[in-house]
Amino acid sequence: MTKIGKAMRAVSSNPDLAASSGINVALIDALAAFFAGGLAGVGGALYAASFNVRPDMGLILLLPAFAVIVLGSVGSLIGALIAAFIVGLSQEYAGFILVGISGPTARPLLSGMKVSAPFVVLIFILLVKPRGIGEELETKFNEFSFSKFFAKLSGGQKS
Repeated sequence: MTKIGKAMRAVSSNPDLAASSGINVALIDALAAFFAGGLAGVGGALYAASFNVRPDMGLILLLPAFAVIVLGSVGSLIGALIAAFIVGLSQEYAGFILVGISGPTARPLLSGMKVSAPFVVLIFILLVKPRGIGEELETKFNEFSFSKFFAKLSGGQKS
């Protein structure tokens, strides 16, 4: 870890304690915003180089991202990763299913409906888990021991 990285983690965890430890909180906040803006700019440039640029292209990316954030629980990295897979797979499989069950005249209409599939999945999952899937996944991941897992794979038992 770099010195700036440690300072960023300290400021994000507890800004008051970080300030009392001698970390310039305003500078770290500015650096974090600078890095985030730079990464967003690079990502936007790479996306624009790959696809046609249109005024509504942000909305096409924003709605599935919203579903991922809500489904994965805000602040949970593991939840966001699993939710991204759920949203992406539900959207693509919905396209196959909707085109497969429709007649030739309804295919263009139903293939466009695949964008709404992640939200249907989101509603069903939120009915069962109102806070999303992230908190439970974080708990399971924190309880998981990689050393015990690899010991079982290699044949030995490690406590």
